[in-house]
Formats: sequence, structure tokens, C-alpha cells
Amino acid sequence: MRYRCIERWLLTAISLYLLFAVLLLLPFHGILSSPLYADDGQSICCTDEGKISSGQQPARGYPNPAAIYCDMMGYQYETRIDSEGSQYGICIFPDGSECDAWDFYYGRAGGEFSYCARYGYDIETEEIDRGTYSGECAICVPKESDNLKGVSRIPMLELMELNDEPFIETASVEEQVNGECVEYGQADLMLDDYTGDGIPSAFDWRDKNGRSYIGDIRDQGSCGSCYAFAACAAAEGVYNRANGLYDEDCVDFSESFIIWCLSNLPQYKDNFYECLGADYTYSELEALTVEGVISEDDFPYVTGDPGDCSHWGDQRITFNSWRRAPCGDVLAIKEAIMNYGPVDAAVLVEGDFNSYDEGIYTDLNTECWADPCYYTPTNHAISLVGWDDNGDPETSGYWILRNSWGSGWGEEGYMRIGYHSALVSCEVCYLSYAVTSVGGEALPVGGYNIETWHIVLAIAAMAGVLIVVRRGPTCR
Repeated sequence: MRYRCIERWLLTAISLYLLFAVLLLLPFHGILSSPLYADDGQSICCTDEGKISSGQQPARGYPNPAAIYCDMMGYQYETRIDSEGSQYGICIFPDGSECDAWDFYYGRAGGEFSYCARYGYDIETEEIDRGTYSGECAICVPKESDNLKGVSRIPMLELMELNDEPFIETASVEEQVNGECVEYGQADLMLDDYTGDGIPSAFDWRDKNGRSYIGDIRDQGSCGSCYAFAACAAAEGVYNRANGLYDEDCVDFSESFIIWCLSNLPQYKDNFYECLGADYTYSELEALTVEGVISEDDFPYVTGDPGDCSHWGDQRITFNSWRRAPCGDVLAIKEAIMNYGPVDAAVLVEGDFNSYDEGIYTDLNTECWADPCYYTPTNHAISLVGWDDNGDPETSGYWILRNSWGSGWGEEGYMRIGYHSALVSCEVCYLSYAVTSVGGEALPVGGYNIETWHIVLAIAAMAGVLIVVRRGPTCR
């Protein structure tokens, strides 16, 4: 009898412990998946910034310039796959000939079909050398017969401006900050919650212990959908990290689902919409934590409106939470990248950015001056997959920027960019997917998400209680 009594009391204690664990974990599963971050209930309300307005380029909606140029000239733009599995664009001309779209944009190929040729110029490619980085741009050059008439060389994009045919129109800062308040429960990464211990001088999700946790480079084409590509890049990296997927097993999420399905929901369409881009609220990340995202195989990328969304019945992956890193806090951004995966960020594309070829890109756009600081005007969404202090983090350090302009741009679709250049550190956000921190490593919780463990614990607790009741409440 004594052993039966002990057994019954032990079973009761275990059942109550499991039930207590369920009740304790349920309200805080978002915190468990984000152990370094502030309380999930904090609400940050934006000021009067960021709502999409028709007729202007919104906060984050910069298309692939090479695709825009090809379309602008009336030619066919087509995306293909290179030998490494990455996408790249080609421009197909009226006579059936074709060339790499970035070669056409830089004036390296297809000169007879170029904008310069349309206005009687020849075209040349001019090398740009800025010391830490290099680039290329197309120059319209007067034909020999015109040299005597005082016609000068002129960059192709400047000629477009002179002809009142601007290449890509972007909104002014005043136009970009004219929206309405949107409230979400995201919280900033708190400086007191991390020490920077264990942060290496260099890190790259493309090569972590010889494995890549991020897929191949994609090409958004002429659609202002960079916000969807940046969100998917962050989501894919976080999901791959949490589930131990790498190399050819990396997941590929559907940008089209964000662009053509999620953006048409009434709660999001004022903040991101189809090919018109997205504002600074990062509502597309909020949507991934509520509605989720589907596989690229279920809804491949398209730049034209496919009509009503027919993919709500497809299997969706939903993320636990999303957060912002403090503006300009390099250490915090490193912490988020290393412990969660690639992050969603934004840059201000101007100057030499489009022309970038290789090296460490730097410019003078380094101050997050808006209020709040993460609403500092930018125009293009990208992802950051790693970093390198490069000997001196204060003067030489850079992020590894993943773009969505195909592998023909930059360093096979990537850019090395100074830690604060192009406002890259002002608007960094990240997702979490059922991970916890163990020994400095972000690991999956047994391959299940937190909600699954709630169910398992609850069933175990109820089973224990039923057994106790069935055997009787007391022992004699």
C-alpha cells in the first residue's frame, strides 16, 4: 500500500508539473523564441510616416534597374538560371539577338539597341574607381561627325533626365513621410540583453562550417517587389537554420504569395501592395507571423497580376515573431544575424549603388536621422547574410548584402557594404521560428514549434490527472 500511495502522489506531482509548464509557457512562447529581446507586449506606434501613395516610388520598392532599362526600351526581359543555380536576366532585341541585361545596362553589349543609339550617340562603358570599390556606367559618346559641333560625352542616365525621361522616379523625402499610424507589437533589441561575447570578427550564412543556409540569388525583374524578396530571404534563412536545412535542401518561399495574396488583404494593402513596394512598417513581416508563407513550388514568381489569389489552401509556414534591431547598432545586428539568421534590411539607392561591381561600397549616407530612427527614408529592401570586420570594424568593416537583381549585378548578386553606408543599419528586422538558445547556438526545439509542445504537455498532464482520478483520490 505504501508503494502504491507513493506512486499515486508521484504521478499527481508530475501531472501538476506538466500542467504548470503549459500554463507558464503559453503566454511567453514568443519570448522563448527570442531570448535576447524585449517584452512581446510592447507596442510601438509609428508617427506620420510611410503609407503608400499612388504615383510615387514608396519607401521600399526599387526594381531591378537592368530589367527596367530593358522594358523602358521596349524589349523583352527574361529570367534564366545560371550554372550555379542563381537567376539572371537577359534582354531580347527585335532581331532575336540577346545579351545579359546588366551588360546591356552598362553599355557592354547591345549598343545598337541602346538609349544612346536612339538619340544618335555611340555608347561606351566607363570604369568607376572609388578606392574601396569599383563600378561601371554607360556613357553616350558623340559620333565622330559630331565632335566638331561641340557635342560632349554624357552619362546615359543624365541624357534620360535631360530628355525628361527619368530612368526610375523616386519620391522625395517629404512625399515619403505622409502616412498614417500603424501599431504592431514588435520590440527593439535591448542593449542590456546582450554582451557581444562570442561574436566573431567575420560570419557568413553562405559558408557556415562549409554549408550554405541560404538559397541561390533571385531576380525581382521590373516589379517593385524587393520587400517580398528581402522578407523571403530572411524567412528562408531563419527557417533553414532552425530546421538544420542547408545546401540543396534549403527551403524556397514564394515571393508571389506575399505580393499577390497577402498584399491584397485589407489589413496590409495600405502598407505593402503588389509591385508598388512597401512602407517602413514592415507589415509584410507581421503578415508572415499571422498568415504565413507558402512554397515557391506552389506559387512561382510572376511580375504580372495573376488575378484573385487561389493559394490560400496551400500549406503555409507561420513564424513566431519579428523584431527590429536598434538603429545603427552594429553589435546588435551581428547578434541577430548569428543567432537567428539573415535579416531583412533597407538601403538608400543613389549615386554609384546601381553601378557597383566589386569591393566595399561606401557613401556618406550614414545617419539614421528620422524620428523614429527606423523610419529614415530608404527606397530598396535587401537582406544581410553576414559581416566581416576586415581588420578594423570602425573604418573597414562591412555587411554581406544579398540583393534581388540577379547574379549579373555586383559580386554575383551580393555586395560588400560599409556598416553604416547607404543607411543599411537603420532599418534592420529579423524573424524567429521556434528556436531557443543553447550554449550560444540557436537550435530547433526537437523539430517542433512551441505550440506543438504545448499540446504534448497538455495531453500528458491530462492523462496523468485522469489516471489519478480513476485510481481514487486517496491511498490508505
